[in-house]
Amino acid sequence: MRNEIRIAKKFCTIVDTRYQNGYYIKMQSTSKYVGYHFYVSSYFCESCATYFAILKSNKSNFIFTLEIIDREPGKRYARPKLSFEELQAEFAEHSEQFYSDRLPQALAHIACYANNGTRNAGEVVCRILAVGGYDDTWFYVSDSERRRLNTKGVRILKVLEPSEATQIKKKLQRYDELRSLVYKYKDCHFNYYDWYVYKEMQRTLKPNVLSTIITKFDEINAIVATEAEDSRCELEELQKYFDAFLEASKEEEE
Repeated sequence: MRNEIRIAKKFCTIVDTRYQNGYYIKMQSTSKYVGYHFYVSSYFCESCATYFAILKSNKSNFIFTLEIIDREPGKRYARPKLSFEELQAEFAEHSEQFYSDRLPQALAHIACYANNGTRNAGEVVCRILAVGGYDDTWFYVSDSERRRLNTKGVRILKVLEPSEATQIKKKLQRYDELRSLVYKYKDCHFNYYDWYVYKEMQRTLKPNVLSTIITKFDEINAIVATEAEDSRCELEELQKYFDAFLEASKEEEE
């Protein structure tokens, strides 16, 4: 079961007063509590592009109190109290539309555009590969980010089976990790050949101690170099793996 409830923003009204900072959320027309709404603190909410997410509280006894929206003065109304699970059940069908993992999955090539408010805005700054859900109109890079299909910025490379999507997501994650790692290995290298540092070591340390330290440094640097090479080789293999999808897609277009 998911640990949140996603609700379209059109059903949420912001409340920001001296005593309240959160949202009043209207119950759906399909709910048995239609005509009611409830208040939830912004502490338990996250705002995304098209929905609000109500996060599950760590308190097992946390409840939501429903209130009738159109009240007649002087008339008393029931105030149903729902647990998180009960409220989630009321929004189950509505909430699922905001999860891209329920959609068919695909590997896509995505253009990322500059959005910096300058004359360069709109220029392609990089291209990325992403696994996500898609429908007739959109490719979902994530649940909170979508890109329109049939545009220059989005190209579907391959429609994926669920197990294949999971596998390629892991490969993409590893690919991104390795790209970051290969640039960091140089910071793990002991550079004792700096002229000033080496002269200070010569002046301060005994010759046999200096020799031992340098030997150890060389051993460590050799280990770092070996690991760096292993990572570079793994990165090259993954690059070939993803390049094959790009090449196959180009051939289909031709």
